[in-house]
Amino acid sequence: MGDHDILKIQCFQSNYFPSLSDLMALWKKEKLEENEDWGDPEPFRCSYNAKQYILKFFEETENLDLYDPVIFGYIYQEIISVQEKKKNGIFYTPVSISKYMSGLVQNDHITTCLDPACGAGSLLCSYYDQIIESVSVDQQEVRHQQMLQNELWGFDTDPLAVIMTKLSLALRGNTYCYPSHIMRGDALMSNLLQENKFDLILGNPPYMGHKQIEKERMVILRKKYNEVYGDKGDLSYCFFGLAYHCLRSEGQCVFLVSRYFIEAQNGKRLRHFLEMNTDIVSIVDYNGHRPFYGVGIDPLIIVFRKRKNFQKIQITKYPIPLPSKQEPFKKNPEMFFVNQNQLDADAWHLHDPNTQEIISKIRKKTNIYLSDLAQSFQGIITGRDRVFVMDEEKRKQEKINMHWAVPWIKNK
Repeated sequence: MGDHDILKIQCFQSNYFPSLSDLMALWKKEKLEENEDWGDPEPFRCSYNAKQYILKFFEETENLDLYDPVIFGYIYQEIISVQEKKKNGIFYTPVSISKYMSGLVQNDHITTCLDPACGAGSLLCSYYDQIIESVSVDQQEVRHQQMLQNELWGFDTDPLAVIMTKLSLALRGNTYCYPSHIMRGDALMSNLLQENKFDLILGNPPYMGHKQIEKERMVILRKKYNEVYGDKGDLSYCFFGLAYHCLRSEGQCVFLVSRYFIEAQNGKRLRHFLEMNTDIVSIVDYNGHRPFYGVGIDPLIIVFRKRKNFQKIQITKYPIPLPSKQEPFKKNPEMFFVNQNQLDADAWHLHDPNTQEIISKIRKKTNIYLSDLAQSFQGIITGRDRVFVMDEEKRKQEKINMHWAVPWIKNK
């Protein structure tokens, strides 16, 4: 973190958020020299509440040497409203998950790493830490500068997230070094990324259903990423297409996504693309467990390479949780392998060998499937669940007569 104490921040205009250069000047307690180029000459702007939160943090913190730089990720998570997180599919990747994902990377000839939706930089920082720990102490500062100037790339549409990522990376070194490739922008629409190729892509892409995406943008996305993204698809599907086209041959991708795509009907196009064009190295299926607090998504980690080997996929699968909110997250998953060429684009059913053997026996002994007898469809669509769906407490509060209420069953 260096040897500088934080200078207490005084008055900024209510709609002004200091640039990275401003913060570094405050950190140094004097103006930056001309050769200390932190870029970002234009001020970042954010909400009044966000600015007040940040300024209060700096005013009450006399010395940041006591903090890990990842503190900026927590700051970022705190100042974003719940509504904004849901609207934009923003979920901060916990440090434990980020470290785990970095540990899945096969470190062979990696010179460039991209996070196309970097948020506050948790994944990039975990990968950085892993690399720094792998070199001798006398080489760490050199590697720090190499990574920040040339190797680590990050995109995010939120200017506040961009500045937090820059700070989290920069403060990991003892000397000033500007993170040259952490940029504000929409990675899915960026031409800059199409001009570069990467050895590694790490990401926790935003989860956003088709109802949350503007129609004009959806039309563009369907055209640009039609091989993976179609009707009613999730925005995160597009990031798979982006990752594939931005990877070098043999390059690898590690994504944290919703497990919904492995079975959902709208994920068939994506599953088929991955089956036919990539080598799926491993899948970590939390299988209904939610290992981090406050995120209403059932996660899954997938690792794939841009090559066509079609070998066995290593599956790490957690047992299905019991229907109890009090049940702790159990870290005792099964581990087994599935042949990639046996995957079915209609749905990826990741069964262990014993379960698969039972299913095979059942299939051999029957000529009739449920689909031969009946068709299943999506249930009631209200158009706006939060208006029409409520619990008993809410019904009483709104004074809605039971005559107009009917029981509602919703799958998980």
